[in-house]
Amino acid sequence: MLCLKFGFASAFVVCFFATGTIVQAASDWARPGSRPRCEANPKFRVVDVSFPIVGVKAPSGRSVLQELKGFGVETIFRYYDHENETLPGKTLLPAESDAIIKAGMKIGVVFQHNNDSPVKFMDPNAGTADAKRALFLADQNKQPFWSTIYFGIDGPELHLSPLVKEYKRNSGRPMSEERKEELRRSGKEGRQVVTRYPGFLALGPAAFSVDDLGRVTPGMMRPLIKKYFNQIAAQFADYKTRNGGKTFNIGMYCTAGMCAFGEKARFADYFWLSPEGRNDPIFDTYLKGSSQLSLVQHLPTSCVDWKPVRDNQTFEMDFNQVRAGRPDFGQWNRKRP
Repeated sequence: MLCLKFGFASAFVVCFFATGTIVQAASDWARPGSRPRCEANPKFRVVDVSFPIVGVKAPSGRSVLQELKGFGVETIFRYYDHENETLPGKTLLPAESDAIIKAGMKIGVVFQHNNDSPVKFMDPNAGTADAKRALFLADQNKQPFWSTIYFGIDGPELHLSPLVKEYKRNSGRPMSEERKEELRRSGKEGRQVVTRYPGFLALGPAAFSVDDLGRVTPGMMRPLIKKYFNQIAAQFADYKTRNGGKTFNIGMYCTAGMCAFGEKARFADYFWLSPEGRNDPIFDTYLKGSSQLSLVQHLPTSCVDWKPVRDNQTFEMDFNQVRAGRPDFGQWNRKRP
């Protein structure tokens, strides 16, 4: 590979492989902005989807797997989840992983079960439970050893403030039925507060070591995330002992602040950046300065008339950009015996 530097004070780099293909410099990420169109885009070779795609067809009549392959997509991320899934069909099962591989595509997996909720990480055993379930599903899908299982940290620090605000509003007491109804009518965030507030009251004091939850700040989520990944690492180490030295790499899907924290603390082998919180100053700082970032997720893409989709909803997926020069981010295209 030949890399050439152009300019002086604001230099940029373009690299050429022997094939003549031009690729981005490692720091030249496409910043998540508007939603990408449902069409081929040379920036994107990876998509993530939160429901089974086998059996879904594009308006062309081709299967979604064929259509995405025609877009130039090489890897499809699907989810591992607990049995009480947060979305119907969210969990990758063996029949679907077989179909993806048969279609000549690769698979990435990420564990997610309410991982956007601060209350999730107040559970003192959350990391242990999630890791055990992820390893069970990896075995069920015959995921090859030394590929990667990502774990989502979907902005719990960003969703903490509404709970603290509600605590102050209610003087530390449970909310009234009238208040619950008011929040439900206000939209998605309000409904989330109604669902999460009881857990915040019950688990928060022990999790944050405070009597007054009105003093809790987003930065106080960090020790909880550290404990979560320490438990994951312990389960993966135990799995390695039980499997003759074979295990999986750990990945972290995260907001910029949590990715930066996790990268410094070495929680994971691979980091995948969420677009949530993209307007915070730390987002661009991390995007430009990270040495370990492997993937950047973009805003959801809607594909009209790709059907059937659950509850007659519009087919949505997220395009992802891969770091130039680092094509391996833990994906896989074969199963172990």
